[in-house]
Amino acid sequence: MKLVAVEGDVDIASDAHDPPAGGGPKPITPVTQQTFARINNLLIVTKGEEFPCHCTSGYAGQLSVCSTVLNINEIPICREKDVSEDGEHTFSGIVVSNQCFVNSE
Repeated sequence: MKLVAVEGDVDIASDAHDPPAGGGPKPITPVTQQTFARINNLLIVTKGEEFPCHCTSGYAGQLSVCSTVLNINEIPICREKDVSEDGEHTFSGIVVSNQCFVNSE
């Protein structure tokens, strides 16, 4: 079981471009795809949530299945290690650090 991602958790982007730039932690914020389900008063991140990156937008968990059990508005929720995408950078997976007790399969 993996921790559920909430607003402010990050996905780590590798450098891209020439010269290399834009890598590092990219916070998944603001959460706008859903505005009512929360953990620790932070909105839960659903697959495809748009967030700002170095030169484009990222999409939370877009390269992962995400949860196969829990969804909000018929969209799977994101969990730790689900991989985001932005078309430019390679991501290593969401790091959940804003909550430590709600898990999902």
